[in-house]
Amino acid sequence: MQHLSLLSILPNFFTLGLSIYLFRRYLPFKTSVFRSFLIISLLLIPLFYYSPNYFISFLPLISVGILALYKHFPNSLVLIAWAIFLFLGNLYSGEVIKYPFDIQHSQLIFNSPEVNYNLNRHQEDALFIPYKARLIVYSQLVYVYALLTNFFDFLNLKNLYDILLLANLYPISIGLYKIFTQKQELKSIFLVSFLITMLTSGIDRSPDKFQSLYLLTPVFIYLIILGAQSINKKLYFALWILSIFILISPKI
Repeated sequence: MQHLSLLSILPNFFTLGLSIYLFRRYLPFKTSVFRSFLIISLLLIPLFYYSPNYFISFLPLISVGILALYKHFPNSLVLIAWAIFLFLGNLYSGEVIKYPFDIQHSQLIFNSPEVNYNLNRHQEDALFIPYKARLIVYSQLVYVYALLTNFFDFLNLKNLYDILLLANLYPISIGLYKIFTQKQELKSIFLVSFLITMLTSGIDRSPDKFQSLYLLTPVFIYLIILGAQSINKKLYFALWILSIFILISPKI
């Protein structure tokens, strides 16, 4: 994570405030103490203390704007705009593309020496498969496997905990369950977000957990608030205390 810069983290907290306002009707208002703990958990999300370059720090605000637009006008044009924005934004955030449009080819998985070496080796050494069949089996389709492997290696529990706080993973899991089992207004946005993030982090040879998920902060807030309505409060408070303990513990 880069050193904190006030000018770059201020937009993060504007993003948080606007996201809470946008999804305020999902907030559990019945218990004020619980609501306070929930807001504090959102404030402590490590992703909000990530300090990218000045241009990138404003992209999550655009994410909030597109989500708000889709919330009121759910149509395919807004969904397409979101997909394009998220794809390019993730590549800029991950420094696969640098301003204005300088593609860093060395950072793409397609130019990975390891992947290319294994592809050529299997084409030559897999003697149990006829040579022509080898050229089909071990073709450019191998990059799809490499992309998926790269993504799922990246999207692990530790990375999610490091950027979202342990206590928030519980309501996020409930929010995900609701997304897939119930009719939710932002379901299409979430599915597009998942697919685009899978693509952009998968083609990056070394995706960074903060850079790759930075533009999705409003989506995470939506999942947390959505799931908070149905969580076990005792379990949530226990996770909250454990999260604080881990935060203040010295790093080894």
